[in-house]
Amino acid sequence: MEVLKDADATAIYGSRGANGSSSLQPKKAKAGKAKFSVNIYNGFSRVARSMDFKYPQYLLMRKEALANDGLIPNAVNAPDLVLWDTSRYSNLKKLLIGNTAHTQDWQASLSAGTVNTQILISMAYNQQTNVFPGNLPYKRGSAHLNLSHKPASAKWDIQFSAIYAADKNNLLRTDLTKYLTLPPNIKLKEADGSLTWQDAGVTYSSLGFSNPFAELLQQYEAQTTNLSANLQFSVTLTKELKFRLSSGYNRLTTDETNIVPKTSIAPRKQHPRIFTVCSGSKK
Repeated sequence: MEVLKDADATAIYGSRGANGSSSLQPKKAKAGKAKFSVNIYNGFSRVARSMDFKYPQYLLMRKEALANDGLIPNAVNAPDLVLWDTSRYSNLKKLLIGNTAHTQDWQASLSAGTVNTQILISMAYNQQTNVFPGNLPYKRGSAHLNLSHKPASAKWDIQFSAIYAADKNNLLRTDLTKYLTLPPNIKLKEADGSLTWQDAGVTYSSLGFSNPFAELLQQYEAQTTNLSANLQFSVTLTKELKFRLSSGYNRLTTDETNIVPKTSIAPRKQHPRIFTVCSGSKK
């Protein structure tokens, strides 16, 4: 790790390094025989522990909550009990976070060199999915090059280092776990496979929520590339005087796309009427 100040920092990072910067030097090759290494990791994960949900107990809890408030279930305060099919059960935990997430991580490096010249080349690739339904991966790849050269009889040396990284993100912008508290007998899809936006004449927007499957229809993609290169040239003039030239190049690009199709938007909007699953104080 090296702390750069003044001209050293601005020469590499431009105006962003005007107040100084810290330079973390990546791994360097060592003199010796060529060495090649590979590291591969694969894994998977699922939601380990979550609250068990019993649908019959939900119906009893809803009725008890309304009774504690002195209310009689009707189409306004309890459409899920009065209007919706109470024999229908949508396992939201299984539908929204029941997927298996997979992880892949590959790393490879090659290093070689002599007393005067050393070179290191490494590459890495990582891919992760999540527990949400569908194929929504996050991918990242990177490459690293490090080169050092110092002639035996010369008083100068040169070092070059470059890192390139690119990632592609297709993850959802919304956490689907916020929909786990919806009524478990909610109707999510019609017979033709289209999304349901109302049930028994009651729109979901009027109850303060939306169809969670609408999030899966909205495509999101973000691509980022980052290139960072550094070149240092040093000359030893005397024991007390050393000249060093530092230069750098940085390029960061981001391309973000969000597609919201018509099928993921409710046909109409209404002023929300907040729908409370469980309310009231226990007697």
